[in-house]
Amino acid sequence: MGAFMLLSCVRHGESTYNAENRVQGQTDIPLSELGILQSEAVAQALADSSVRARSDRGVVTDVNAKADVQVEAVFERTEHRLWPPIELVWSSPLRRALQTAQIIARRLNVPIVTDPRLKELDAGVFQGRLRRDLETLFPEEYARWLAGDLDFVIPQGESRRQLMTRGAAVLRDIAAGPQQHVVVVAHGGLLTAALRALLGTEHTLNPFALQNASITRLRIEPAGVTLIELNNTEHLRDIGPASGGDL
Repeated sequence: MGAFMLLSCVRHGESTYNAENRVQGQTDIPLSELGILQSEAVAQALADSSVRARSDRGVVTDVNAKADVQVEAVFERTEHRLWPPIELVWSSPLRRALQTAQIIARRLNVPIVTDPRLKELDAGVFQGRLRRDLETLFPEEYARWLAGDLDFVIPQGESRRQLMTRGAAVLRDIAAGPQQHVVVVAHGGLLTAALRALLGTEHTLNPFALQNASITRLRIEPAGVTLIELNNTEHLRDIGPASGGDL
């Protein structure tokens, strides 16, 4: 990592299970038709906000010229929402995230790298169930989940604390790479857990609600982590409502 790394974190577009209000966890579910449209919209938003060259007085500044001062100058122009060029897309290997990542990478003309640590929480016995049925099927377990117990392990799954540890570790590893700006396509639960760990809000119940195809930006540098943008969905206004929540 150089002076800093900018992570543009994207929750995948709506999946077929999101549309049914069904728990996904690590079940490999594809995008819905709406999710594909959302992914195309977020890809365009990322392309529009990442600049490869800029001219203030008719002279083009090549941001790819490896001059740190030029990249910093572009980054600091946040009032225009211009960021350093996106060089890489990281993705969960689960289909709903990978489909989203492929649409983004194709629009940006950058490669994709997958990492299994970016998968959603393993929701164990909750997976594949309609949310409205969980209280009846698993009354004790679902109550503990809703209470936000960090160490409660969903039967046959994992806990929020395990997810926070995994999520924070993978984002820090990504931030240690040589790029200046990357996209991370993952899941609502994973990204929320990672944010809680990195920003020191572990004991706050659901402080970050990330909608499908939203953009959340982090600046990670040796001095710490800064949340720059949270759950930006402006690019989805003409498409329709996006789902929130985790899992």
